[in-house]
Amino acid sequence: VFSIPTLFIFKNGKVVDQLVGARPYDEVARKLEKYID
Repeated sequence: VFSIPTLFIFKNGKVVDQLVGARPYDEVARKLEKYID
């Protein structure tokens, strides 16, 4: 393994959450919905 997919979620310039590893679309969408105004 050369790298692990990582998604950092920023709000107001600060990291508020992250996902590490390949995740299903539904899980990523649910996580992002919490931070969309």
